[in-house]
Amino acid sequence: MISITRGQANTITVTATEKVTLASPVFLFRFIKDSTLVENTVIATNTSSYTDRYDTFSITESATEDRANGTLTLKAGDWHYEIYEQTGTGLTVTGNKLEDGVCKVTDTSLGTTYIEHREATTYIE
Repeated sequence: MISITRGQANTITVTATEKVTLASPVFLFRFIKDSTLVENTVIATNTSSYTDRYDTFSITESATEDRANGTLTLKAGDWHYEIYEQTGTGLTVTGNKLEDGVCKVTDTSLGTTYIEHREATTYIE
């Protein structure tokens, strides 16, 4: 699972390079919101010095998008992500899927309130 906090740069660590088939891939992240199926994509640069072990990407969540350069807008909640390799910098999926998983987007400006849910229980003898 990866975690993204709204309104800031987020470091994402995954293992996408192990399935790469292209010599110099461009990495496209595709996010799909679980509740609404809304999609958003972003191109991110692999900044890891040890790509044979792991990959590191910086993805910034912001109200102002620059999706070709790692900045996109996501609403708080549960998402699924997919990572693709491709030759071009287009924002539509054109390459091979390298990895997928779950993403949690949180908004720290809203604060967190836990409300316990209790159901009424009736016992019959």
